[in-house]
Amino acid sequence: MLSGIYKIVNKINNKFYLGSSKNLEKRWIQHKSNLEKDNHINIILQRAWNKYGQNNFEFIILESCEESKLFEREQFYIDTLKPKYNVGLKSIGGDNLTNNPKRDDIIKRMSIANKEKYERLTDEEKTNYSEKYKGDKNPNFGNSWTEEMKKEASNRSTEYFKTHKHYKIGKKHEEIYGEEKAKEMSENLSKFASNRTGNKNAFFDKHHTEEYKKKASDRMKGKYYGEQNIPLEVEGKRYESLGVASKELKIPITTIRWRIKSSNVKFTGYKYL
Repeated sequence: MLSGIYKIVNKINNKFYLGSSKNLEKRWIQHKSNLEKDNHINIILQRAWNKYGQNNFEFIILESCEESKLFEREQFYIDTLKPKYNVGLKSIGGDNLTNNPKRDDIIKRMSIANKEKYERLTDEEKTNYSEKYKGDKNPNFGNSWTEEMKKEASNRSTEYFKTHKHYKIGKKHEEIYGEEKAKEMSENLSKFASNRTGNKNAFFDKHHTEEYKKKASDRMKGKYYGEQNIPLEVEGKRYESLGVASKELKIPITTIRWRIKSSNVKFTGYKYL
C-alpha cells in the first residue's frame, strides 16, 4: 500500500485536481467510480470529466511520503502548483467554497439559514449564545489577519463587485430586513437621536473657531494645510498634496497617509518629498 500526493490531469488543457491518500491505488479507483456515476463530490472535476471524457484524464503520483506528512505535503503542492480543479485550497478539508462555481448561491443560502435559526432563539438563548463566545471563549480570540490574508480578501471583494451589485444598493430597510425588523431599527435610531438633543449632545454650546471655519471652507475649495499640503510621490508620480492625490487616485487621504508611514514593502512607492 503506497501513500502520497497525486493529481488527476486533464490531458487536453493540463488542468488538474490535486489530493493525497494513504492508499493511492484505492483512491484512484474511488475517484473513477464516482466520476463515472456522475456523483463526485467535486463539482468542478465532475463537469470537466463529463465534458472531456474519461480517456482524456490520467492519474499521476507526484510524491510518495509517510502517512503522517500527507496533509503537510499536499498543502505544499496546492500552494505551489495552484490546481484549477480543486474546490477548496486547504489540505485538511473544510474549505468547500473557495473555487466552488456555486459559491454565491451557497453563501446566500447559508446566510438565510443562519438568520432564520437565530431569529427562532428566545432572548435567553441569544444571551447564552453571546456569553458562550465572548472574549477569550471565542475560537478567534487573539488571532489577527496577516497582510497577505488582508490583501487576498480585498482583492477577492474587489473582483466580486466588478460584476456584482451590493445587495443593499437601491433597497429600503423593509426590503432587506423585513417590515418588523426595519420598524425596530427605525425606533432605535429615533430613540438614539432623541438622547442627543439639546444639552445631551456632546457639542452642545460649543462653537467652531473662526480659524477652523476658514480652514474648513478652504478645504472645500481644494486648499489644504499642514501635512495635507506636503508634496508626495505615489509610484513615481508627484502630487502637490494629499488632497490632490486623493482626488486623482480616488483613495481616501487617511489611506494614503497610512501607506506612506507603513513599513509594508508593497507601499515603498508612497513617500513624502
